[in-house]
Amino acid sequence: FSNQTLAQIDLWENKGKYLVAVTNLSLKDQTLSVKLDKGFFSGKRKVVDAETKDVVNVQNNSWSVNIPRRNYKLYLIEK
Repeated sequence: FSNQTLAQIDLWENKGKYLVAVTNLSLKDQTLSVKLDKGFFSGKRKVVDAETKDVVNVQNNSWSVNIPRRNYKLYLIEK
């Protein structure tokens, strides 16, 4: 995220699977670009929206997400 973005990203690992929480801390809706380290995607990994179970389109180690104000999205990442 840029320095101007009021957002937070948290990542937890359990046995090679990851839970990622992307939180919009702003009072406005935001479109956020989530970019993880290139080394993180060195193996083939799949990013899934934890709520809808939709597979997320990841390009150049990143994806975009629209998050309403003071809200969050959860993602599951696995091989």
